Amino acid sequence: MSDRKLVLWIFIALFAVVLLGLSFGCLGLALFTTWARTIEIEQREMSAVMSACAGLLGLGLAGALLVSGVEVWLGRPSPRLYPRRAWILLAVLLGVSAAGGIGVAAAGHWGIVMAPFHVALIVMPALLLFALALLGGGPLAGVSRRQALLLFTTGVLSTLLAIPVELLGLVFSGVLVAMGAAFIPGGQAELASLALQMEQWAQLTPEALTPDILTTLFASPIVLAVAFLTLAVITPVVEEVLKTALLVGIGFRRRPRPLQAFLWGAAAGIGFAVIEGVFNSAASLTDTASWLAGVGTRIPATAMHAFTSGLVGLGWGYFWSGRKRWLLPLCYVAAILFHGLWNFSVIAVAGTQALLTLPRWLTGTAGVIGTLIVGGLALMALVGVIVVPISLRKRSAAAQ
Repeated sequence: MSDRKLVLWIFIALFAVVLLGLSFGCLGLALFTTWARTIEIEQREMSAVMSACAGLLGLGLAGALLVSGVEVWLGRPSPRLYPRRAWILLAVLLGVSAAGGIGVAAAGHWGIVMAPFHVALIVMPALLLFALALLGGGPLAGVSRRQALLLFTTGVLSTLLAIPVELLGLVFSGVLVAMGAAFIPGGQAELASLALQMEQWAQLTPEALTPDILTTLFASPIVLAVAFLTLAVITPVVEEVLKTALLVGIGFRRRPRPLQAFLWGAAAGIGFAVIEGVFNSAASLTDTASWLAGVGTRIPATAMHAFTSGLVGLGWGYFWSGRKRWLLPLCYVAAILFHGLWNFSVIAVAGTQALLTLPRWLTGTAGVIGTLIVGGLALMALVGVIVVPISLRKRSAAAQ
């Protein structure tokens, strides 16, 4: 074992120790919030379950990193990942988590008790999807457990970088759209109306700002334009670059084959999707039907992130192999366009439904078209995550 590798994993183990402390802190905060009677019960339950979710995710990741760090210290090789039967266990755990979550939700427990089930129904489908991708790649795909864990961790951490960058993108989009609206007939009046609405909302209590009220923001063409520019253009570019940033750094030294690089990218995308899924679906923790719908919609979103990051990894795999290097920019473009079209369709559905001035038949038609596009993209992503490794494996076997 090289000294460089040992030093790297020592730093990773130290990071895991810090993460372990933060995770226990989040769990302690969840317990404190549960007992804090000075907070409204809805806010108390939501704060408790989100803190507990953060703590559970951190404990799981820190534990896995510490185990790998100890294995490196002892000089043990990292086993290759080929879940010949592990995917069955993941499927069973997914079913058990769903049944347990439904039971807890039906009993009306939406606080800290719900956290393990909420996390499980985001994490288990993601791991199952990655297991199926590994099966598609075959036993010779060449992805080790430590490699997958490291790429998953980078995907998790990339969310911390993506959030401030995307907020800057939101500000940039707002300024750009506002400047454009000033030169469009009626644009200044629309800006004044939006400013008045925001001023009125500033006087409301947090409890009064319900999701239904916030959705009416999309009735403003200016807000809709800002959302399109931010989520359909800036967000895909930022996320597809950041999710796979460490893959590029590691790959220049390891030079993985296209199949291995695709699976590396998928692992990073799944890490990003898990964090996004747990916290973006928090608003669904109100009733059983909403919660199941919320965690259910994260499955295709996870597939989308895994597929697009896998495409980026595939492009780099061909680049490092010295063959078809022109595929690298095309894979980036394909991933960004796929991600952007996904976000565009989701915003289009929400936006047209909020525009009350449009005819009902038009909003209904737009909603159906947007839903069909998202459904088609979800199916492409789910199939692609499994079929692309199978195709790459067959090509690799035929070339030998």
